[in-house]
Amino acid sequence: MQKMFKLLLMMLLVTGAVLISGCMDKTIEQTVGERVNQTKETVGQNMNQTVSKAVNQTKEAAGQAINQTVSKAVNQSKEAAGQAINQTVSKAVNQTKEAVGSVANQTIDQTKVVVSENLNQTVTQMVNKTKEAANHT
Repeated sequence: MQKMFKLLLMMLLVTGAVLISGCMDKTIEQTVGERVNQTKETVGQNMNQTVSKAVNQTKEAAGQAINQTVSKAVNQSKEAAGQAINQTVSKAVNQTKEAVGSVANQTIDQTKVVVSENLNQTVTQMVNKTKEAANHT
């Protein structure tokens, strides 16, 4: 691209020198003008291709960066959600264990009370029947 600019500059200098010296006729003038125009077009096309390539590379790099960022965010979200779920489940299991243990202890305590009361009533009834039987004899 730099060579094209140097070539264009050289052609412009030559054209200027020829014009100044007065040695240039119409045919040379037209040829030089055509060459200058062709050089301008070539330089413009090269610049457009270079810019287009740079834009495409930038788009690709930006797309990759966005994909990496989104992927990282998704993975971090998955990890955080997994940890939150594990903590919640663990807490629920512990609370359930506590609740079941508490209910079991209450049931055991109530059963002890009922068995004790029933045993006391049975013993009292047996003592009373034994006394009655002893009184009848």
